[in-house]
Amino acid sequence: MRWVSASSTDGDAGRVVVPRDMARLAIGLLLCAGVTSPLHGLERHQVAEDEPPPPASETTELAARGAWALTFHGGYMTKEKTGDALVPPTKLETSYAIVALALNRRMMTLVDKIDVELEAQAVKHLGSQTHEEYNGLLVGRWIRFPWNHYLATTAALGVGISYATEIPIFEAITHERASQWLTYALFEITLAPPRTEHWAFVFRAHHRSGANGTFNGVRGGSDALALGFKFRW
Repeated sequence: MRWVSASSTDGDAGRVVVPRDMARLAIGLLLCAGVTSPLHGLERHQVAEDEPPPPASETTELAARGAWALTFHGGYMTKEKTGDALVPPTKLETSYAIVALALNRRMMTLVDKIDVELEAQAVKHLGSQTHEEYNGLLVGRWIRFPWNHYLATTAALGVGISYATEIPIFEAITHERASQWLTYALFEITLAPPRTEHWAFVFRAHHRSGANGTFNGVRGGSDALALGFKFRW
């Protein structure tokens, strides 16, 4: 699981590399499509009060999968900035690996489109650093995408607190200051065949940050990209 950086050597000559600006534009259009499509036509008409309720949607199918979820994922750290790390090609530091288990509970659903969740994570670092990490966070998940009847999709953002059992070596060598306690941020996309009740494929971006100096004067942090599976019940 290694993407080659855009600054690859001549040995990669001939490889087609999509500019990051174009990739960011594609990701932005993807997310905008999911957010704006449910609003299409809202200003053109109002639903009559006596109109029968619509048939069960893909959102209802997602909610029916259960309020609890367990996610197992693993990946590698990257030295690239957070925004750049999310857009391939990304260079991964394969000597710094993570494996993680996350327990998630949906607390409520807002306007039939956004799940509000609480999550607890246990993370094990492998390779050049071997400490453990524990994270707690609040997650907002968008569950309405227009293509869900072809490919069930969700996108989530989460923010919380991260505790490392020792100063992470990766953060100590890439920044002037490091801390065991930092803020934590999550970006996740899940993909599954339609009407799949329990399982989904997961891509996660795992981010620890000093929140611009809020935690012990730390500016910067660390990022990891991971793949895995989510089980709902």
